[in-house]
Amino acid sequence: MKASEFEKYYCAGQPVEINEALAAKLKPCCDYTSLFYMDKQSLREKYPDVPNISRDAASEDIEIFFDILKYAYAGYDYYSDKVDFEKLKADIIAKIPAVGISTDGLKEIIFEALYPHINDTHFAFIGEKNLNMKHCFTAYFSDLLLEKHGGRVKVISGCATLCGKEFDMAEISENLFPTLPSHDGCERFLFGIYSEKPVDALTLGGEELPLHRCKTDLCNPKDGFLYDREILGIPAVYQTTYGLPDEKTGEFSGMGEKYKNAKNLIWSVLGNSGGDSRFPEMFVNALNGYANWEMDYAVLSSPLAGDNRESAHEKSYEIHSLPENNPDSSKFGGKLWLLQNKNVASSGESAVMYARSVKNSVSVGSATCGCGQFGDILGYHLPNSNILFCMGYKVFNMDGFEEGKGLAPDYWLDSDDPVTALAEYINEENGK
Repeated sequence: MKASEFEKYYCAGQPVEINEALAAKLKPCCDYTSLFYMDKQSLREKYPDVPNISRDAASEDIEIFFDILKYAYAGYDYYSDKVDFEKLKADIIAKIPAVGISTDGLKEIIFEALYPHINDTHFAFIGEKNLNMKHCFTAYFSDLLLEKHGGRVKVISGCATLCGKEFDMAEISENLFPTLPSHDGCERFLFGIYSEKPVDALTLGGEELPLHRCKTDLCNPKDGFLYDREILGIPAVYQTTYGLPDEKTGEFSGMGEKYKNAKNLIWSVLGNSGGDSRFPEMFVNALNGYANWEMDYAVLSSPLAGDNRESAHEKSYEIHSLPENNPDSSKFGGKLWLLQNKNVASSGESAVMYARSVKNSVSVGSATCGCGQFGDILGYHLPNSNILFCMGYKVFNMDGFEEGKGLAPDYWLDSDDPVTALAEYINEENGK
């Protein structure tokens, strides 16, 4: 989402009145906790699948579903300018068979109608088979390593027949991904593509180059939720999840305090799919004496969503702006090397944002998941079909963030052992 779109749809948006009778009809469809705290068997018992829902009852559920979207989904205002929701609703209702439809059948129809238009990793239909609205991009790389010389790039390794050949940088710019520079300061690049669908090969200079998925994306250490190691003499802190109880925050503060005088520190959040963003905040604050997440965000308030839902009578947004990063507040005197990959999602991505609080920090690895444009999810169900779904009531505006594409690193790294590869690079940079 562009800053101009956040301004248009949220900052400049006007409150929308909600009919009292409609609010009373929709409120029983809200189930804010069951979807997240009940196991699948318990959910099935509470919301059993219906083998045959009459056409009228299924049509009523579709009307309710789109009303919930309008008044409880933070993405509705953004997408309503791009999608004709009334037409989508009519198309779905038209597909309901006269003889009726099952819960799964109706869920599939809704999902197939919405999926081409909505990209939201947090928006999902819950059941035996979860249907998620995410459109996820992945990096695929060749073995080439190229180096910049003026407006051209030269192949320095990865293909014997191309080695030494130069190419106009502008002509292949979309396939160049900045990687760790040479130690004499030359910019270097990987050659690949960032795509929603797998790509097997790219052609360069008449040579077909096989591609592989970025190796760093396949590295997800899980030796504990928080631990440290020394890798080739470089300290490395691993944080693999933030889905933890409140009492664990002190351990993150303690780890930050432990390394606040380090000359170089590798901070690995590889594979961290999120949880509570207070954990990376506590770590950075102890390490750096300052932790800031630079962004704007909007909180939807209505009778169906938001912290004031019990008293709300209209749909509106409360806008929050967090301050810009202040380098003068950063106290960490060393260099922070953040390692990230495609499996870093949601609150895991907040670690990337908090790392920007550190004056001398650099991010390495691959792009994050891109799960966070719309967040703080709540659960809902449809009364006739028992279809369960969840979606966010907050929208976040962060520099460089795009849903499904995530936060790109400063330097891409294609390694099946990224922590060791980075430690080797740091040692080489320091002349060791």
